[in-house]
This record gives sequence, C-alpha cells and structure tokens, in this order.
Amino acid sequence: MKMFAVLKNKWLYLALAFLSVVNLFYMHRFVLETGTIEVYSHTKFFFLDNFMSILFDVSVLILCFYVLTIKRMKLTLIIVFVLTWLWSFANVIYARFFFQYLTLNMVSNASNLLDSFFLDYVPLAFGISDIVLLSTMMGCVFLSCKLRSESVSVKQTYFVLGFPIVLVLVYFSAHFIRYTFVPATHLRGSYCEYIESENDCSDYNLSPNKWNFSLGFFRCQVRLFFEWTGAVELSSEDLVQIKTFVERQNGYLQKCTVDRKNLIFILVESYWSSSSGLSLINGQEVTPFLNSLKNDTTVYFNAKVKPNIGRCMSFDGQFIYMSGLLPMQSESTLSYLNGVELCGLGTLMKLYANKETRMVLPTAPSVWNQADMCCKYGIDRLNSSIDYNSSIYIGDEKLFKFAKQEDEKAKSPFFSVVLTLTMHSPYEVGAPKDYDFSFPAGYSSGYCNYLKRCKYLDEQIESYFKYLKESGLYDESVIVIASDHLPLYDWTGDEKAFPEYMPLYIVNSGLDLSKAYDGEINQVDVYPTILDMFGIESEWRGIGKSIFSDDYSNVVNDSAYIVSEKIIRGRYFNKN
Repeated sequence: MKMFAVLKNKWLYLALAFLSVVNLFYMHRFVLETGTIEVYSHTKFFFLDNFMSILFDVSVLILCFYVLTIKRMKLTLIIVFVLTWLWSFANVIYARFFFQYLTLNMVSNASNLLDSFFLDYVPLAFGISDIVLLSTMMGCVFLSCKLRSESVSVKQTYFVLGFPIVLVLVYFSAHFIRYTFVPATHLRGSYCEYIESENDCSDYNLSPNKWNFSLGFFRCQVRLFFEWTGAVELSSEDLVQIKTFVERQNGYLQKCTVDRKNLIFILVESYWSSSSGLSLINGQEVTPFLNSLKNDTTVYFNAKVKPNIGRCMSFDGQFIYMSGLLPMQSESTLSYLNGVELCGLGTLMKLYANKETRMVLPTAPSVWNQADMCCKYGIDRLNSSIDYNSSIYIGDEKLFKFAKQEDEKAKSPFFSVVLTLTMHSPYEVGAPKDYDFSFPAGYSSGYCNYLKRCKYLDEQIESYFKYLKESGLYDESVIVIASDHLPLYDWTGDEKAFPEYMPLYIVNSGLDLSKAYDGEINQVDVYPTILDMFGIESEWRGIGKSIFSDDYSNVVNDSAYIVSEKIIRGRYFNKN
C-alpha cells in the first residue's frame, strides 16, 4: 500500500505539471486559430517546435521555483500552474483585441490596458473556448487537495525533476538531429537561423507571432527583452544606407505651398474605406457628410491608403503620421522610444510661421505614453480626458466639443491633432445613438454596428466643420482626415470581401489637385505630403513619398522598414 501511495503521488505531481502544459498549449492554439500566425502552410516541424517549446518553458519554471521554494515540490507546481494560467489568460484576452501575443515589451506598457475604455470591453473578450482554462483551474484545485503534504522522497524528487530535464535534452537533441539530417530547406533551420542571427532586423521582425509560437516564451521574449530593447550602435554602412535613403527622399520636394495658416489633423479610430460612399437599401447613406467631401472636386480624396502599422495598432498609426517613420513590425515600437529623439511633424510645423501645436486626446495621457510622445512629436500642449474632468474616455461628441473650445482659445497659426475613439472595436454594440438603417442580409451584426458608428462619427465631423465655417477658421485651415488602422474584428459576413484600405481626405488645401497622385498610396506618405503642402524644407522628409511628387511610386518595402528600424534603434536623430 505504501508503494502504491508513493507511485500515486508521483503521477499526481506529473498531472499537476501537465496542467501547466495545457494552459500554454491552449494559449498558443488560440493565437494560431485567430489566423495571425505569419505562415501560409503548417508542417509537422512547426507543431513539433511549438509542443517542445511548451515543455521547455514549463520545465524551466519548475526547475527555477523548485530552487526558490527550497525543494517544496507541491508548492513549486502550484506556483508554476498559477503563472502559466495567468499568462495564458492574459494572452488570450489580449489576442482577442489585438490579434497577437502579449510580449514583454507590451507588458511594459500595461498601463494602456488599464484605461477605462479597454476595461469596459473586457467582459466581451471571453469566449466559449475559455472553458479550457476554467477546467485546468478546477483540475489544479482537485490535484492539490489529493496530493499529500510537502514531504517528498528523494526518488520522487528525481522522478519529477528528472522528467522535465529529460524533455529538455530530447528537445535540443531533436533540433540537432533536424539541423544535421534534414535537407537544406525552410524546414531545416528556423531554430538555428534564429539563434545564429545577429541582425536586429532578422526574420523575427517580419513574423513575430510565428516565432513566439515556435520558440516559446523563454527563448524568444527573454532574449528580445535583454538584447534588443537598448540602443544599437549604427555602423558606417548603416549610416550610409540611412543617408542615401534620406537624400533620395529630399529629391521629392515640390513647390505647392498652401495659402492657409492652420493645419487640423483629425485622426479617426479604425476607419475603413468600405463605408465611404456606401449606400444601403433604399439609398440610405452611411456617411452623407463625408460623402459630400468625397464628391467635392476641391477635396483630395483617396480610398486606397494601405496601412503600414506594426504590433501597436493605434499607437503605430499616430506614430507614422507624426514622425514619418515606419513602426517596428515585431515588437512594441513605444518600448524602444525611451530616450529616442524624433523629427516630429509638430516640430517641423513650428518652422512654418511659429505654429501653436496641441493635441486633443479622448483618453488619459498615460495611454500609449501620450504625454512623452507629444514632446517627441513637437506638440506643446496635450489636452486629455483628465483636463475635461472625465475619469473615463471621451466619446466623439464631447471630444469635438472640447476641440471647438481649444480652437476658440487658439491663436493662428496653429497645428491641432484631434484623436477620435468611438469607432474602436469590438463591435458587439452599436453607436451611442440608434439609427434606423436597412442593412443587406449578407452583412454581419458586427459590421452593421460598425456602420452605425461610422454614421455617428459622420455627424460629429459635420458639426465640427459647421463650427469651423461659422467661426471663420475654415477659410484659414487645411483639414486632414485620416485613419489610424483598419478595424480589428473577425468579420463573418459579405464585408469580408471588401478591400483592406483606409481613406484619406485633404480638405480646403486650395491646391491644384490634378497634380496629386490618386492611386494606391501608403499611410507613411501623408507626412511628406503635409510638408510639401506647407512648403516646409527639411532634410528629413519621412520614409514615404508625397502624393504631389511628379513620379510617385510605392517606396514602402523591406528596405524601408529596415532603414526605419535602424533610425529608431540607432537613435539617429539624437546625433543628426
């Protein structure tokens, strides 16, 4: 009986360790099923990598906490379970909003997720598949009650600790065999290529979800955290590459200066071109005011703007427009910007008639570290929800009301950035106001709610334009309306077939728009376009190309992303 009890205890310990494996397995499978793993075909090695990485991560945690708890095996396994459960839970919730892993760099910006706007939507982030995590929690409680006290024999210790150690050895042996014997194809060396790479712009930057899935936490995120968050020394070759790129962009300067004094930049949350000009049953227009701008021959309208964002979505959209740089594709760009200087749009706009610069923000200034980022962009004053005595985020109606108040106090010339929020996902609920739309049967409920929010935004922008005209500011201002990124949602209806573009409006420029390129452009092209419109001469004109260029072409490629990342990591503007 004693031998049976000892044997039973061994397997109970292993079962408790296995629950941690299940937690991480569910997390990785969930990200895989969101469709955001950057591979088009999965091989047996791909899934083998993932399973072994899970075993490796659990094994490392067990070994570490067995030492820290002074050889208390039961306590060790419970701690490891709690950590893997919380980490899996956090990643699943985060992936439902942002379709990516919650990396360490994003954890360092966790204050963004504590904003009331995100917290209000957390209850909507739970799904039926999360019963897996509930089941493992119940299993942990059951096994913890079944396990005997902390007294563990030497043989039991060797059994429980030896098991993960053997798995680790098997893991590395399998990769050694794979590297040695598998032919030189893409199946051979994802692991070895990653370990051997010393290039900061390696394949991880192009497919971070794939690497997190294949390598797991410790071999991927810990390495990134310790090796990649600091500044890198730019080599002479790097500096030549950046200088060549910058000089080439300087050749795009066009003489098309506007007569207006002010620039008002309305950055719309999650605006999709699919709603522009869309008519529903009985000819109902979703955005009648924006449609009138679209059809105005004095307004530049482009419905084919390609998003260039990375992993930080809304932050990246703002970063592109305000800095002229492309964001990092693998990690949180924000996490690398501490101590980094930028050539911000606000800084350059102040060169044009000493403009007053400000931003009207619908959230707290801590979200995406907006206070510090405004300084980097050259924006002198930040007005957030706190300034308007609101402990929560501000809806678009109040937002534009506060924007009007700031405009009334402003002295021309000024540069104003207004960030909207109401169109942020998820779309399980509609707009703050209800609209009697007759939607086609093929539209999903999420897309119908999204269109209602578009209608609501359209009304707020129309009201703001009415104020600008009545106050006389309209005739003195160029108004840019752009989107930070496409809506983040799992569309299920006919809307899935719509092209993934964002719209761009440039209103009241007074320029000859026949010279502006009206085909497919990039998000990063807006920065040099604004510099061209206001005749601002600067050595730095951004990564993109102005739509007023005589020979516009798409300059956003792998080389552009690499140059941009080197500028960020190498703190190029700190020295130039």
